[in-house]
Amino acid sequence: MMIFRSSHPNSMTRSVIRARRLSTSAMTAINADHVNPIDEYANAKPFSQIPGPPSIPGFGMIWSYLKNDRFYLKRPHLFMLKNKQDYGPIYAEAIGSVRYIMATQAEDIAKTFKAEGAYPSRGPVYPWICYREQRKKAKGVLIGEGEEWRQSRSVIDKKLLRLKDVSRYTDRMNKVDTSFINLVRKEWTGDQYSGEISSLRYPLYKWSFETINTVLFSKSLGAFNEPPTPIAAKFYNNVLDMLNATNELLFYPPYYKYIKTKYWKQYCGYWDTLFEVGVQLIDEARQALKDNGVFADADNISRSQFNDLEFLPYIILRGELSDEEIASNLIELMTAAVDTSANTILWTLYILGNHKDIQDELYREIQRVVKKDKHPDFQDIQNMPYLRGLIKESQRVYPVIIFTARLVSQDLVLSGYQIPANVCTIVCIVTKSNLNF
Repeated sequence: MMIFRSSHPNSMTRSVIRARRLSTSAMTAINADHVNPIDEYANAKPFSQIPGPPSIPGFGMIWSYLKNDRFYLKRPHLFMLKNKQDYGPIYAEAIGSVRYIMATQAEDIAKTFKAEGAYPSRGPVYPWICYREQRKKAKGVLIGEGEEWRQSRSVIDKKLLRLKDVSRYTDRMNKVDTSFINLVRKEWTGDQYSGEISSLRYPLYKWSFETINTVLFSKSLGAFNEPPTPIAAKFYNNVLDMLNATNELLFYPPYYKYIKTKYWKQYCGYWDTLFEVGVQLIDEARQALKDNGVFADADNISRSQFNDLEFLPYIILRGELSDEEIASNLIELMTAAVDTSANTILWTLYILGNHKDIQDELYREIQRVVKKDKHPDFQDIQNMPYLRGLIKESQRVYPVIIFTARLVSQDLVLSGYQIPANVCTIVCIVTKSNLNF
């Protein structure tokens, strides 16, 4: 794990207060906007005058990312911070022939989200979308649009957002936590020279991978086994390979729509494996339902019994999504959870390691709430506001997603410039963070 300079021990405590003010400031920006939108747009500066770094027609700014041993391709957040400093709070950037607007001001971010409508469009994640279209596979809740997105969301969120359902995952998640701690202890004691673990990243990726498995598939797949089970190794390795390749492809023009290079074929192979394993796990869950007589007696299941089903059996028995649509959603939920959960905990541990006062306060809260020799349960977490606040603050100060995107179907004015409808606005989350290294 990289070592960074520690800030003042009380700065994190002060930033907790600032974080609480952030959402209030954003809401104030939304409520204060009573200007007639037509007049505001007519009086704004033209879209063509938005400043930004130079680009090559058809290739965009790819050279800026590739030069100096791909410095900014590996550190895109630093490029955002540099461009904000050079061009101001709003600037234009091109990838291929597509021009994106980079918004860094809280007021502009609030206006963008306010205008997104009932069906938010996050802009095209070209590598994911091109793979689905070339393989003729369904899109899930992360990249689906319009009615396709609404259909997936309406089925999935009923099981992922209900507190009663979340609480039942506690015991399985605690077992994954124990496996993670045992792995860390093993690697720690194995390094007899420094007494340090060189990297927590991959143990945390295994932890997040198995944690989301306990939700989506009601079980761990065996990533912590020695050796890992074949299905866990296959699924886990391809998730990481696909994510790493996606992070690179996002900054290239979408050449793979027309040219199938060796690298693109390899990338599609990662996805093919993920769908293969996903469908296998769906088939196993369906067979378990048949073996237990649930399918045969499905019409006699009460509403409460139906709602008490585990996540995957519930989705299957609802019958609103095809197996391919279920697989798409499962894979998207897994890939999103693996990267974001692992890095959130990584930065939270970094904060604890650099701020003993926060570490001590969290320890006191745990001692006060969690019974001795017991694992924390769902209710314990609800009674630990300091822990929840720490994790939220780590996400604000060190966001695991440096940007998100929105395609808004109406004209907007951001930082005094006209933004026509259906122009992709990149919300630069990282410019409001401490990620400056």
